[in-house]
Amino acid sequence: MAHLLSESERSFIERLQYGAKGFEFKNWANTFHCKPLYYLAPETECEIIELVRIAARHGLTLKPVGSGHSPSDLACTDSIMLNMDKMNRILAHDPYACTLTVEAGVLVHQLNSMLEQRGMALSSLGSISGQSIAGAIATATHSTGMAFGDMSSTITHLVIIDGTGRRRECSATVDPDLFDAARCSIGALGIITQVTIQCEPAFKLHAVQTPDTLDHVLNTLNEVVFSAEHVRFWWFPYTDN
Repeated sequence: MAHLLSESERSFIERLQYGAKGFEFKNWANTFHCKPLYYLAPETECEIIELVRIAARHGLTLKPVGSGHSPSDLACTDSIMLNMDKMNRILAHDPYACTLTVEAGVLVHQLNSMLEQRGMALSSLGSISGQSIAGAIATATHSTGMAFGDMSSTITHLVIIDGTGRRRECSATVDPDLFDAARCSIGALGIITQVTIQCEPAFKLHAVQTPDTLDHVLNTLNEVVFSAEHVRFWWFPYTDN
C-alpha cells in the first residue's frame, strides 16, 4: 500500500512514525498482538484529520490505541495504528464548575496528578491507572459503588474526528445522540481528541479491608454493596475465602 501514497502523503506519514519500523503491538495482558502497517503518533487534531483523509483516499483503516489495556483484540490492526500518547495536554480548567478539559491521550495517573495540583479529584476510579482517558471511557472502565456510573458517565463534553475527517463537538445538549454513543464507542465512531470531565473537590478515602467467606458475602450481598460508598471483594478461587 505504501507505494500508492503520493510523495507528500508518504512524507507526512513518515514524520509521524513512532518508534522503530516493524513495531509489534501487544495488549496489556499479552493475549493479542499485531503488526500495523504504520504506527504513528500525532500531536494535533489537524494531523489526525489529515491522517483520516489519507486513509479514506486509500481504503485504509485507523485504530487509535491508548495503553492497550483492553483484554480483547480491540486495538489490533494490520493498517494504521495511532498512538495517542503525545495528545496529553490540559486544554481548560474551570474551578467553579469543577471541570477539566484534556486531550484524549492523557493517562489516568497523569490526570490524577493534574487534578491534585488544582484541588480536584475524579469521583470514581478503576483499579488500574495506566489507561488513557479516552480508552478508559470508550471501553466503559468502571469502579465500584452503587451510586456511581462508569468513567464515561463523568464526561460532559467531547470532540471526535469522524470517518470523513470532520471535527465534531458534542455534549448532552449539542448532538446528544452522538455524545451518548461516543462516550462508550470502543473507537467505532471516530477518534476522540478532547474530553471534558466533571470532577469534584479533592478528598481522602478511608479504606477498611476485612477477611470474609464467599458464602457469607453472597448471602448478604444486598447489605454488603450498600455498606460503604465504594465496595469491592476479591474471591480466592477454589476456596471459600
